[in-house]
Amino acid sequence: MLIERGLSGDIIAPGDGVDVFLRPSPLRQERHHLRLAAGLSLAEIVEECRSAFHMRPSQALHVSIGGHAVPADRWPRVRIKPGVTVTIVAVPGKNALRSVLAIVVSIAALFVAPIIATSLLGLTAGTTTFSIATGLIGAGITMAGSLAINALFPVAKPSVQAADTTKTLYSIGGSQNTATQYGAIPYIFGRHRVSPPYASGQYTELSGDDQYLRMIFCVGYGPMAISDIKIGETPIGKFADASYEVIENHLVQSPMYYTQPVYEESVSILLQNSDGWSQRTTADKISEISVDISFPSGVVRYQKKDGQRVNYTVTVEARYAVAGTGAWVSMGTVSITAASAQAVRRTLSVAVAQGKYDVSVRKVSGDYSGDDTPFPKPAIGAPCAAVARCRSSTSQSR
Repeated sequence: MLIERGLSGDIIAPGDGVDVFLRPSPLRQERHHLRLAAGLSLAEIVEECRSAFHMRPSQALHVSIGGHAVPADRWPRVRIKPGVTVTIVAVPGKNALRSVLAIVVSIAALFVAPIIATSLLGLTAGTTTFSIATGLIGAGITMAGSLAINALFPVAKPSVQAADTTKTLYSIGGSQNTATQYGAIPYIFGRHRVSPPYASGQYTELSGDDQYLRMIFCVGYGPMAISDIKIGETPIGKFADASYEVIENHLVQSPMYYTQPVYEESVSILLQNSDGWSQRTTADKISEISVDISFPSGVVRYQKKDGQRVNYTVTVEARYAVAGTGAWVSMGTVSITAASAQAVRRTLSVAVAQGKYDVSVRKVSGDYSGDDTPFPKPAIGAPCAAVARCRSSTSQSR
């Protein structure tokens, strides 16, 4: 009925075949039939079945020929003769018995609860009291059965991999101060609590995966004494890595942390390989261009079969050109290969001659297609999502 690779003397005609019957679940009568060419090995037949019925590679299978089981280590060496029938049955997984017992407990509760209500409690079927008692007894049996099942088959603990290497990285949003361009400069008399307006536009900078926000405010005409500085209701000294300076007289002291005006545009571009380039235009008279690429949920691919993290690669390219010319110059690429849910941020920057520029970015790596869950996660069917921030700055002025 079967031959092993290496044995000779068997002649297989082109039309010869074997019948393969597959049961995806041992708990159901569902059965599929395949007619395959004779001479294939059992390993090849198993792969044909997995592909035809979208079975997981990790799904355990019981394979038999004429009622005789064939161990998995012999599948590659066993080739099937014409007219032979192969039976393949999916083997229950680790949690199958747990699920079966849970169903048995639920069914038992439905039958046992009325018996207890009538025999032990002496209640009459059909009454309101009987219905309430039956429900409570059934719930008690189900709860007790669930506790027993959980004790026998504990729920698997999540892998340490999901939490031991991920560092929380925070993103910075804009503050609540107001921008009063061309507005009047405040003139402060006496002692007041104020929320000063911006003296120039705010912007962010990246240093590795850390993000910094730079702002400058105009409290009013100086000189003046400024104290008790807070962010919201929290003293600024309570924030880690928060640096500030107070310029009481700008005629004799220049800013140290904010040295030039910066024009930043947050564009939140959805990057897909199939969409090509995404373009934006800078402000006039700029001398430096920066593009920030951010992956808020990290770069990782979760395997469908077991939820484990594996490496995933995303590559993004940026370029620039004098506005309207189309003479593009590469700014370089950002390529991330990682298996981490930690946020990833990268910057590409270039110094340019003063002018107005077009800046475009695109995803170079291919769009993912498969059953696993990748991050950047698909958004509305998109294969890849990323956030791009384009920033341009003018030459130093005061």
